[in-house]
Amino acid sequence: MKKVACMLIVIFSLFTFVGCSGEMDALQKELTELQQTVAEQAEKIAELEAAKAAQAETIAALQNAENLSAEEIAALEAQLAEQESYLATLIPKGAFCSLQTAYDNGWLTDKDLKDIAYYYKVITDPSITDSKVTSAVYNSDYVDALTLYAMKLTYIEEERQKYWPKTTRKPRDIFFGHIYGRFGPNAKCFVLKLSALRLVGQPVIEPYFRDEKIGKYTFKNYCERCIYVWYPIEG
Repeated sequence: MKKVACMLIVIFSLFTFVGCSGEMDALQKELTELQQTVAEQAEKIAELEAAKAAQAETIAALQNAENLSAEEIAALEAQLAEQESYLATLIPKGAFCSLQTAYDNGWLTDKDLKDIAYYYKVITDPSITDSKVTSAVYNSDYVDALTLYAMKLTYIEEERQKYWPKTTRKPRDIFFGHIYGRFGPNAKCFVLKLSALRLVGQPVIEPYFRDEKIGKYTFKNYCERCIYVWYPIEG
């Protein structure tokens, strides 16, 4: 009986060791993938910054073109067009949609909406405090720098098309508000809010707050400008 008990202990120990080893391997794989992603993002951001610096030099040269020949100006303009085309390949393309549209598209589940509705309630109701929620949703680490930059460009383009055709806004005028999470296929859809700096000449658009039912859940004081979905556009 003692031998059987000892053998069971040994087998259990081996099983536990193998199980832990499997978990360690999985964690190591996730860590390696994360490190690779961070390295790739750092490389892309460095490449983007270098391209933007080169573009700035070309623009500065064109702005001081009094002493340049027509051929030199034409060459700089062609160079600027090429730089702009190259920059466009570095920045992810995306668009905004409402929570309802994301839900209809299957990017958000009822469970997702339940969590988002609670986060939204905590953020919009000063009488409710939940440190876990506030520490999570105000954490910009959920969004890599390149994607956040792309979101700001999307914000500016949407503002230009819908509200302010002559907008002078730059990405530096837009700030990270909060994020409710990453959802959808490959977790590429971001539910979030960005905060824009008020600019001179910007039209005043009054926010429209109301109770809005999406899926099974009702959002109190819902407003599209306070919560929306950014999703990538391939190609």
